[in-house]
Amino acid sequence: MYTDQAKEEYYIELSDGGKWYPHKDGQDIHAEVVGHSLSQLCRFTGHSRKFYSVAEHSVKCSYLVDPDFAYEALLHDAHEAIVNDLSKPVKAYIGGSYQELEDKVERDVRRSFGLSDEISANVKKADILMVIIEGADLLKSRGANWHYYDDYRMEAMSRAKSFKYLYPHCWSPGRAYDEFMHRFWELQKEYVSSGRGNV
Repeated sequence: MYTDQAKEEYYIELSDGGKWYPHKDGQDIHAEVVGHSLSQLCRFTGHSRKFYSVAEHSVKCSYLVDPDFAYEALLHDAHEAIVNDLSKPVKAYIGGSYQELEDKVERDVRRSFGLSDEISANVKKADILMVIIEGADLLKSRGANWHYYDDYRMEAMSRAKSFKYLYPHCWSPGRAYDEFMHRFWELQKEYVSSGRGNV
């Protein structure tokens, strides 16, 4: 069992040498740290037929929404740079404590980038459309048994067929980082200049 003192001493060392402490609030995280981590994290807990990064997923989500939501869509999984991601079944099994930590980190990270605490409905939908597109290409089952996504399946595949960039290209971590950072600087500039964010 961890003591309170031990909990305060534990931290995650970030790729820029910084430290992230689970018990502290309001910790900033830099875009390069997010890009570095997400470019090396594999979607589907690594069970895809090829390596496919969270960074590539994020970049492609940013093209599935109206331009006003593209910056948020790019960063919708930025908290995974700290807490990783757990599959939907594992999250449901664990419940409370992990969800509380994930929610806390997500709020901190969103505030770091000038976003509101709550993810928008547009971005939630883009995330669902992308997982359908990805699963159809990368998983053995092609995601055919995800009945909770049935209402979105036709739209997802139609969007991918009309914009083939959305299909998984399985970028290397280096390419994924470069693509993520290029998109980040492009969208952050637009986001700030529009007066929607102060980052």
